Order: sequence, then C-alpha cells, then structure tokens
Amino acid sequence: MTNVIDFTELNDYFASLDKPPSKSSQMAYKSQYKKIRTEIEKPLLTLPIDEITEYLEGIEQMNTKKNLLNIFVMLKRKDYPEDYDYLIALRETYKEEINKVVMENNEKLEATLPTFKQIEKHLRDSNGVDYIINYILFYYFVRSKDLDLIITKELPEDENSNYILINEDGKSVMYHRGNYKTVKTHGMKDHLVKEKKFVSTCLTLLGSKKSVKLLPYKQADKAIRYSTYNGISESEHVKILVHHYFNMKNINKLIKIGQSRGTNLNLILKNYNLDFQLPKYEFKEESDEATSE
Repeated sequence: MTNVIDFTELNDYFASLDKPPSKSSQMAYKSQYKKIRTEIEKPLLTLPIDEITEYLEGIEQMNTKKNLLNIFVMLKRKDYPEDYDYLIALRETYKEEINKVVMENNEKLEATLPTFKQIEKHLRDSNGVDYIINYILFYYFVRSKDLDLIITKELPEDENSNYILINEDGKSVMYHRGNYKTVKTHGMKDHLVKEKKFVSTCLTLLGSKKSVKLLPYKQADKAIRYSTYNGISESEHVKILVHHYFNMKNINKLIKIGQSRGTNLNLILKNYNLDFQLPKYEFKEESDEATSE
C-alpha cells in the first residue's frame, strides 16, 4: 500500500512567505518533496544534518541532488539557522561541480554543433514546414512547446494557445504565443512577421482549410529535429545563436533572446553559452523557475 504524503510542513513554509512561489513552482517543489518523503518516511524539518547528507550522497545526478537539497534549505531557513548555513555551503559546492560539468559538456558541443553560418544557410534553403520552424527558431529563439501551433485566418477563441494568424491584408502574420514555459511570469507574446517568404509559406500550408497544425507529430521536439540542420534540438539551436552573439559582444541581441524566450540574461549566459566560465559573481536564479531550463 502506497503511503500518503503529508505536505503540511511544505505548505506551512509557502504560507510563511510574503510572496509565495508561483503555482508551477509550488508543483515542482511538491514533486521534489514527495520524492524525498517517499524514501525518508518522517518529517524533513527536524531531520538531522547527517541524515540529510547521507541521503543526498546516494543521488548520482548532480542537478537532481541540488534540486532536492533546495527543499531542505527552504524548510530549515527559519528555525534551524545552523543547519541552514551548512546546507547553503553544501549547495555552493554542488553549484561548482555542476558548473564544471557544464563547461566540459560545452567544450564537446562546440566541437560537434553546426556553425551560425550553417544554420543560417539551412534556413534560407528550407521550404514549407521546415522553413517556418527554422525561421521561428532563428529569430524568436523559442522552445519546442512554442512551435506546437496552428496556422489560421480566423482569430482562435483560446488566447492561451499558440498560433500564426494571417492578417486580412495577406501581407503579414501575427505569431502569438499564449502557451509557453514561463508565460505566467512573462505574459503572452506577439510577433508581427512581414517576411514575404514566411507569409506566402503560411498561406500555402493553410490552403483552403480554416486552420492547419504546423507540426506533423505529437512530440514537438521530434518534429522539430526533422526540420533542423543535422537534426539538432531547439536548445542546441539557441546555444549556437548565443555563442555567435556572445562572441560578437552583441549584448542587445542576448537580451532580446532572453526576453523572447522568457528568461533572464544570467540564465541565458549560464545555460546556453558555450563560452560559459565559472562565474566570478553569483548568478541570481529566477525564483519562478523551480526546474532548470
């Protein structure tokens, strides 16, 4: 029989905050809390430090280890200052280890990923669905979920969806994102596109239908890989762009990538920059994103 998890101590923590985390973050924290309590069948607030460290040492994946550590940090913050200080120091060591792994992985990626010029040429040479996908990835830096959209001439009733609306003049379209990862924090986004090839491609794909789905498969990431250069993922696509603009010292473009993607510049430079180095200052992580990018 499965034990019922009591979330009282975690809910009490949320209630004690002047500004509680967003619902999506609370769900992520509860999922992490549930994982711990499934394996440790007693309240975490009073759990001794040696038991906490022993538990965390048994977790191999470093990002998972850091995320679970955050649960203990949150619960210990108010009433157990000595435990809290120890856990904060432990978290810093985890961050250093994660950063080193990121740097090692980036070195491997930089040697294998396509160049900026290659994905730019691939966009120019693409047609149909491939062109729409690569254009949006190249100019709006989106996640896979953002490309799960319909093309239509009629304004959809559900604004919490993603769609390309062909304007009445037939010379421009509006790319609307009402359903993406950080929409609750950054709001819906609209992008007016006047590029002739983009508009004509949308019209051709729509034909005489009222609406048509852009992606041919249910799994967005799989569908996107069929269209991108060498089958790279959307996150790899963003890394190529960030690498290019970082080397150009084009800070305005990097800020634009963050704004369009719905995340802050620090996370862009840390998670998507192939030139990332161990920081000389501490990155301030977005409080509304309980999970990594």
